[in-house]
Amino acid sequence: MKRVCVALTVMLLAACGTQSKESGMKKQNELVQAHVLVPENVELHKEQQLQIQVKSSKALSSPNVSLKIWNEQQEPMNLPVQYERDGVYSVKTMFHHKGIYYVQATVQGEDFQLMPKKRFAVGTITNQELKQLEEVPQSKKPSSQQGHHR
Repeated sequence: MKRVCVALTVMLLAACGTQSKESGMKKQNELVQAHVLVPENVELHKEQQLQIQVKSSKALSSPNVSLKIWNEQQEPMNLPVQYERDGVYSVKTMFHHKGIYYVQATVQGEDFQLMPKKRFAVGTITNQELKQLEEVPQSKKPSSQQGHHR
């Protein structure tokens, strides 16, 4: 009987510890937000600027920010980002093939990791491609840890 009581006490204490850790992660998620910004019309063979906007209700000590981009025919490609100002990071790139692309940012700090992803069209797309864009979930390729926190 004593062993059962001890086991129950240990399980209750473990559950309480997990709950406070999860709520701490949720609070951190509310403190830091990241958004991928893509131009409304992305044209072929013209330099385009993609941006990542990081907002925080507290001061961040230089988060690690990276960007991946891919489409259905290509493997994800890492692009180097540069810090602009006011939490905005950017990269300039050019697209040589029309179609549906995906871009995913990774914003990693001391106690958080955010991985916002966006799907967008390059060039003029057909009605069939537009339908595909609306039907296909955004979970294509990378992002095994979307919204993951440490």
